[in-house]
Amino acid sequence: MPRSVAGIITDSPQPMEHSEIQIQIGSRSYPLRAPAPELERLRQAESLLNERLTDYKAQHPGADRFDLMGMTAFFLAHSLIQHQE
Repeated sequence: MPRSVAGIITDSPQPMEHSEIQIQIGSRSYPLRAPAPELERLRQAESLLNERLTDYKAQHPGADRFDLMGMTAFFLAHSLIQHQE
């Protein structure tokens, strides 16, 4: 049965070595613990989120950060659904 590790789902039945990293999204920093093999994907996700956030900020200069984060999350969820179909 899959286990959740710091929000990351892993199918590994045995415990993995975890590393701590800081993820920066917008102006906030989030500490995470994740299996070492997931670190690169987490960094890629961080980069993608920040790129989209920057795009929305440029398109909607008056929007507050919560609206920008909401639109970024919506865009990424929509992209995920398209990819799964």
